Amino acid sequence: MPKKDKSQTPKKTFKSFMLKTLFKRLPIIIGFALFFMILSFKILERFPEPLKQGIAEYFTLNTPYVAEIETLDRINFFPSLYVGISNMILREKDNVAITHLEMEKAKIHVPFLTKFTHAREVYDLGIIGLKADAGIMTPQAIEIETLGFVDSLDQGSSLSNLIIAGSYAEQPMRFTADVTKKKTLFGNKVYKFENVMPFTFDIAGVSLSGNFVYLYDKMAIQNAVISVADNQFNLKDSFIVENQQLVTDNPIYCLLGHDFKAETTLCTQYIDTKTQE
Repeated sequence: MPKKDKSQTPKKTFKSFMLKTLFKRLPIIIGFALFFMILSFKILERFPEPLKQGIAEYFTLNTPYVAEIETLDRINFFPSLYVGISNMILREKDNVAITHLEMEKAKIHVPFLTKFTHAREVYDLGIIGLKADAGIMTPQAIEIETLGFVDSLDQGSSLSNLIIAGSYAEQPMRFTADVTKKKTLFGNKVYKFENVMPFTFDIAGVSLSGNFVYLYDKMAIQNAVISVADNQFNLKDSFIVENQQLVTDNPIYCLLGHDFKAETTLCTQYIDTKTQE
């Protein structure tokens, strides 16, 4: 009968000891890492001027424009991410006298873990007084008077709306999307973009309504209807996001590119002739 090789026993014992020690101390290691990360965030929050310059530089490096931010109203990294700015301007790099975008105020407030969990939840979101030339954000010039969440008048209702009011291509514009309002464990109000999100988009007497549908890394428009004067047309389903990239072959982008002052047919290529009477 062959003898057991006892020379491996100490190695196995040491390996087992190290693994047990690691697992026992792992929570402590993670705790220290989180502590120093939070401490770093809190230190950064005390120096808003470099952060303001960093945000402006980010826009300057990633766009063809020079970004200026007058005031960083507030910034927090933990326990939630909050960024609020006032008076942002985008100028032409070759001629800073030319202004392409102006925005009076903007804010975003999201849970800290959203970055890691990819949850579509927001504490707050707002824009006031944005003006952008054609081609900067949208095919034609856009003005956003207000963007934000509006709660239902029914205090017991979980339904709220994300509303954008302003003008597009010098025509009245209003966008409304349904979101769900709920309370977190700590009593904070949070808005969630559900997997199916009804919306209505009105420009110059043209109304587009339907559902935004989230499909993992895609976002689709389904069950859409476009209304012009007294006529309604059912539209084919289409995507607005695929592989985390914006898609331009859809009725929303078509509507944004439409010349509302000219008498031309409106996005007829998206009409679902199979369901249309």
